Amino acid sequence: IFKLISFSSKSGGIVDAQKVFDKLKVLMGDVQIEDLPIKYRAVATDLHTQKRGLFEKGSLIDAIRASVGIPTIFAPILKDEMILIDGG
Repeated sequence: IFKLISFSSKSGGIVDAQKVFDKLKVLMGDVQIEDLPIKYRAVATDLHTQKRGLFEKGSLIDAIRASVGIPTIFAPILKDEMILIDGG
């Protein structure tokens, strides 16, 4: 697992987790939230507006990636002009 994580201060976090999520996408494919057998939601917060965003459809990997953006640990994700971090 350490091969998948690259420690980088350039990415906006101590750990650049993009390699992990790229590998997950290879292993899982591009799974869509709405195709899951059980209801799933992920929560992320937009740093610009400080509003919560709820992922109920679309890419499962993107939703998980956005919701684990712990400030200073994992870099935030950019999506639709939002800077998304952990929403919990």
